[in-house]
Amino acid sequence: VLTIAVPIKVGMLLEFDLDIATQYGAELAMAQINQEGGVLGNPLLLIIKDNKDDPDLTPSHGCGMISWINHSSERNSTDDDSKP
Repeated sequence: VLTIAVPIKVGMLLEFDLDIATQYGAELAMAQINQEGGVLGNPLLLIIKDNKDDPDLTPSHGCGMISWINHSSERNSTDDDSKP
């Protein structure tokens, strides 16, 4: 039986200009986990959205990210899932 590893999408909302260390730390952790074989054989895909340090934008960006992740999961693996 041939199985295809499906990426596990992990979303982060952060302020790009202020949280660069957090972003790099998350990217490094994802790379290390994926290098070790991912989670149960599935690679992790980090999706980051800029909340522009505005707490009023965070709920709408969070809902938009969830909607994008759900929508992209329904598409086939050849589609570009790299951008929310």
